[in-house]
Amino acid sequence: MRQTIDDCVHEVMDLDGLIAVLRRIHAGEIRCIARDLPEPSPLASEILNAKPYAFLDDAPLEERRAQAVYTRRAFEPSSADDLGALDPAAIERVRAEAWPEVQNADELHDALLTSGFLTEVEGEPWQGHWSELAEAGRAMRVTRRRTGRRSGSRPSAWLR
Repeated sequence: MRQTIDDCVHEVMDLDGLIAVLRRIHAGEIRCIARDLPEPSPLASEILNAKPYAFLDDAPLEERRAQAVYTRRAFEPSSADDLGALDPAAIERVRAEAWPEVQNADELHDALLTSGFLTEVEGEPWQGHWSELAEAGRAMRVTRRRTGRRSGSRPSAWLR
């Protein structure tokens, strides 16, 4: 039994190799990068499409969330050009949903706390509330000093 476990851990699963990789990640020799993609990577696809005996529980196949992930596009040559592309309309919809809806100075202050700062262009819809926040010491307008000999207007932003 010990020999079987040893063979599984060291030969089949290569636990020693996994430990070496994890140590290199911890030491900073290997950099891990996460990407939001419209579908799983080939490695993740293999895990999602594992045979039922690869899972430790005995849940039926139709109850696994892994079955709900669509992976067919990755293997279609026609879609290889836009594999990592995100839908611009979806990006704009999420941006619009995440943008604060400000009705008064308190809500503008909350939005400013969340974002850290708002540029003058971003804060333009709420011009009436900025002076109230500034007078109460809850926000201030800063202007970046230009360096060099460039001419033109200087960018400004509102800060908390």
